[in-house]
Amino acid sequence: MTCPIPPGADEILGLDGSLLWWAPGQKKKTGWAKTTEGQVGVRPGTNVPIIQWLGLSGTRVQVSDQIRGSEMIEGTALWDKVDSGYVSDSSLAFE
Repeated sequence: MTCPIPPGADEILGLDGSLLWWAPGQKKKTGWAKTTEGQVGVRPGTNVPIIQWLGLSGTRVQVSDQIRGSEMIEGTALWDKVDSGYVSDSSLAFE
């Protein structure tokens, strides 16, 4: 079963083929961000085990893409692509 895209929403295809739904005119966030907590897990995909930890709150990372994954962390299924994999959007604050 496919969910229809809400009226007025922009459709953006994530790297893994998932669709992101945004408010009209809203764009994916990319650029520099910092971790908001210690021990942020990095995964090679959005629904796979953690392969690395970003250990310190305030660690600076470059976000190159955002996708909507199947796993929710702290109420969001939005994931940010960093050099070493994906981190939950709930763990980052964009500069």
